[in-house]
Amino acid sequence: MSRKQRPYHFYDTTSSVCSTCLHSVEAKILFKDGKVYMDKWCPAYGTERVLINDDVDHCRLRR
Repeated sequence: MSRKQRPYHFYDTTSSVCSTCLHSVEAKILFKDGKVYMDKWCPAYGTERVLINDDVDHCRLRR
């Protein structure tokens, strides 16, 4: 059985807020296509993907 390849690289987790209701939610930091995204899930409003940096290398250097 082969492993499924995801179209992104999971990097870290963090806390954030839902952009609609402003409640605290957990978020995942993802690298995809050279950019850094935050995936959030709110029980009331569902999923949201937010671009937080347009350069993966810059993000890695900051940590």
